[in-house]
Amino acid sequence: MRTLWLAAMLLAGSVMPGVAAGYDDLNLGIAARNSGAWDSAIASFDKALAAGDLVPDQEYIAHLDRGEAYTAKDQHSEAIADFLAAVGLRQDDQPAQILLANEYFVSNNPDDALHALDSVIAHDSDGSAAHLLRAEVYEILGDHQKQLDDLQLNLAKNPDVNADYIGLGIAEFQLGQPDLASAAFAKANQKSLYVWIWSALSNLKGGKVVPSDTPPATLKGIWPATIVTFFQGHGSEGAVFFASEAQTNETARRGQVCEANFYLGEWRIFHGDRTGAKILFQKAAEDCPRNFIEWPAALAELKNAP
Repeated sequence: MRTLWLAAMLLAGSVMPGVAAGYDDLNLGIAARNSGAWDSAIASFDKALAAGDLVPDQEYIAHLDRGEAYTAKDQHSEAIADFLAAVGLRQDDQPAQILLANEYFVSNNPDDALHALDSVIAHDSDGSAAHLLRAEVYEILGDHQKQLDDLQLNLAKNPDVNADYIGLGIAEFQLGQPDLASAAFAKANQKSLYVWIWSALSNLKGGKVVPSDTPPATLKGIWPATIVTFFQGHGSEGAVFFASEAQTNETARRGQVCEANFYLGEWRIFHGDRTGAKILFQKAAEDCPRNFIEWPAALAELKNAP
């Protein structure tokens, strides 16, 4: 996305000379946005828009960049308002529509996200970003065949994208096709502990045993190594949860706890504890960072739960 914001900054500088107060504040906001100073960026864009002297192209940039700042601060309703304003100023602008769709997605509003993405894809059927995001929207809606269709469409055009194979495997897993899921994961990065975990879950769903190999990163204790060793029969759920909490960085800790809840939820399903699994999926659905693949997967499991 970096090139989009750079293009926006260049556009802001080319629209009109710096003779208006709004224009000066706009450039201050862009500079703050580029350095990740989100509060300063929002304050500057507030002033720029309040001045009332920006031309439409500059208003578009102010709303788009302020929306990104709100996204970074997890203020999703404010981000949605800004992206809606940006789309209103440029109704055929696909980047703004995708950003809007993503905000609807992370706010667990899949119907509005789907509407925005369908509009994008109607104008650009080859747009990979829109198809990838729409696949995740279909995932939380529980429509795993359409999820699979979007991922397959992307892979047909970009067969070397590792993340797409992981997504494809997850879709096949959720469709109850463990052999196809395993085949997809086999094409992904085999050094990834997450690929190993999903492969293990696919094996279990297919009535097979957990893979006996141990990825090298496991030996170094790199998270989520504790999940891998637990799946291989060593340690306990308590040890997994303890390891997930052993992070001083709050952002990293939150992500690890999310993953522990989700993957142990899957483990419980295969060991006959659906009630316990549902509790862990609910925790993951509530607490997972919205950019983690485990978040839509947890929502899908809850939707599919009997």
